Amino acid sequence: MIKRNNRYFLSTQGVIWLSTAAVLAGIMLATRFTTAKALIAIVLLTLTTILLSVFNRTMPQLKAIAVQHSELLIQHWESIRIPRIGLYVIVFSAIGLYCELMIIRWHATAFHLFAVFKNVSMFACFLGLGLGYAISYGKPMLLTAVIPMFSVQFLVMELLRNSRFQELVQNPIAARAGQGLYFGSWQHSLVAYGVILLTFTLTTITFIPLGQLPSYFMSKLPRLQAYGYNLVGSLLGISAFTSLSFFWAPPAVWLLFPTLALLWFSRHHRGAFWLSAVLALLAIIAIQRPLPETTEIHSPYQLISFNRKNLSLKVNNAWFQQIYSQQKDRHLYDGPDGTQGEQYTFPYQFVHNPKRVLIVGAGTGNDTSAALLNNASHVDAVEIDPAILGLGKQFHPDEPYSAPNVNAILDDARSFIRRSNQNYDLIVYGGLDAHTSASALSSVRLDSFVHTIEGYREARGLLSDDGLIVVIFALTSREQGKKLFVMLKEAFDGKEPKVFRHAGNSWLVTLVSGNSDKHLSLRVEDSFVEITDQFNNGNLGVDPSTDDWPFLYINKRTYPIGYAILLSMLFVVAIVIANQTVDKGARLISAPSFFLGVGFLLVEAKNITELGLVLGNRWQVISVVIASILLMAFLANLLAIRLKTHDLGLIYILLLSSLALGTIYLPAIAASGNLKNSLPLATVVLAAPLFFSGLAFSLELKRANSIIVVMSSNLLGAMLGGILEYNSLYFGFRGLYVIAILVYVMAFIFSVRRWRPIPL
Repeated sequence: MIKRNNRYFLSTQGVIWLSTAAVLAGIMLATRFTTAKALIAIVLLTLTTILLSVFNRTMPQLKAIAVQHSELLIQHWESIRIPRIGLYVIVFSAIGLYCELMIIRWHATAFHLFAVFKNVSMFACFLGLGLGYAISYGKPMLLTAVIPMFSVQFLVMELLRNSRFQELVQNPIAARAGQGLYFGSWQHSLVAYGVILLTFTLTTITFIPLGQLPSYFMSKLPRLQAYGYNLVGSLLGISAFTSLSFFWAPPAVWLLFPTLALLWFSRHHRGAFWLSAVLALLAIIAIQRPLPETTEIHSPYQLISFNRKNLSLKVNNAWFQQIYSQQKDRHLYDGPDGTQGEQYTFPYQFVHNPKRVLIVGAGTGNDTSAALLNNASHVDAVEIDPAILGLGKQFHPDEPYSAPNVNAILDDARSFIRRSNQNYDLIVYGGLDAHTSASALSSVRLDSFVHTIEGYREARGLLSDDGLIVVIFALTSREQGKKLFVMLKEAFDGKEPKVFRHAGNSWLVTLVSGNSDKHLSLRVEDSFVEITDQFNNGNLGVDPSTDDWPFLYINKRTYPIGYAILLSMLFVVAIVIANQTVDKGARLISAPSFFLGVGFLLVEAKNITELGLVLGNRWQVISVVIASILLMAFLANLLAIRLKTHDLGLIYILLLSSLALGTIYLPAIAASGNLKNSLPLATVVLAAPLFFSGLAFSLELKRANSIIVVMSSNLLGAMLGGILEYNSLYFGFRGLYVIAILVYVMAFIFSVRRWRPIPL
């Protein structure tokens, strides 16, 4: 280990050792304890200790090899002419952002935990890139280590994701029982925390060289020109990974592209070249191997695992749904417990032979099949994931999506409801349950804006005079049922919904609301029990979900202490890695650039949320929004290049005014319900803060002494901004604007005072 004042556990190797120990201890305690398991854990921990010790002892030799390879690269790159340096900045910037998107997506694919906590992977990427920019000249470029590190991550996670280990990596935060995650015991949490810290540490280390590479070349160009090339490369990186998402490319293809690119730059070091190539090949073979009876599809949103034998689906390795036939002469009728068929057909006990039915979250077609079985004249079936919809079309035994009176719609449910001008006799919210966050820049799930008061109110506007809304939901707690009850009650102006459950399924409830009591007064079958009285009392204190606070799985607004603990742990690890990576003499940070990075990430997260609400949380929308944000920064940089003089105070006044306008104007148009007609102006209001923030950063870059300090400070600030985004879990998303205003005020104060870079 690196012994700096003998502080073993305050080193990166110490973090890896402690994280591994936590995982092994958690596994032993969470499963049936046996002597054999204890011995295996001791052997693995001892092996980890030996490997880290060997690594420490061979550090001088490894460093010498790294220095030798870096010198070869630099010797080659020093001969590059100035016009080609810009191309290198573009290429390496593209590789860095591509790899960031790749690793965030891979972590979510491997473990369901990371599908919801995508921010953790993003924090590691930002930290690694930021440290890489900070040490571009102070450390050897470990370019040859990137592909081996990526390959080992892919290989190990692939071997573990289909094992029992997947069940042990549970949600460590009780309040997040959350994003559909089961809250395990403290033993499970020990495993989860260990995996998070270990993954965070190794990912950060891997991304340091990816920050060094563009930084090295950017330092050889005029600062604003170099930053412009960096933004162009970032746009290309996003475009490349978005294209792979469009074609549903598997992880083997994700890994192949950066492998080929980085192998080209490692070709001068034969040993490192072949080590990287062999490890990458092993990882690609492992993640591409076929699984028995299972088809894996990597849709633009998530990993879909389809069992061809029992027609069941997993999403990001967590159970999602099963295809059931609604017809007695077909197999799988009613499912294994004999209740599923009744649950799907239950809404039609209230509305017989409906003319028009809207199914929200249609999935593989179970709800659509039930509607056809009950003589629905026309069915609009909305599903956001094309892979799930495609599996329903191909494998559902009832073939509901082939019926001439069924319109299968690939869209975000809230977006479709807002655009529709039809009237429906029945709107059925099926088992709508997303297993992933919409973006790494936001804690919003794909389905967050569907189950809000405003969402239900908009759906109510599509009902016919006697129409009904039926919400079928698998409750995680009684408080969650109360939330749904309160939200429907408020959406229907104080009229209480009725709540039912199947006699054999206490966790699966159905809530029914309507404009009139014509259908609600009908008697239901004895297999369903009305339990409305359990939810219409005031004993269960809950906070309803709204468009500003769309967290259905958090029952009450309390400050996210569990998140604070997790983020504090990551912050400590970040300090340890930075302390060991960056030499004391190079630990400088530009305060204005740091705060501009914080504010930019906060506003970016807010914009993704706002436009996801207006345009729908489809993957194309999110990708376009992120690309548009980089485009705003690019245009601002072009303006900064052309400005001969500028008034910094005026720029910050425009920036803060645009933020204040957003806090007032956007909620107003959301409340009016006229989002469609207000979209052009809303887009300008959302884009303005990003443009002025980008302009302020480019001008800071223009007058800075070192592009390295400015860029690294901005990336580290973006990491803090991502952490502060979690404040939305308590304050709501409008609160992020208030925090951003305070952050930009700090950036202005430090900028006008012309503070020198301060120690990190």
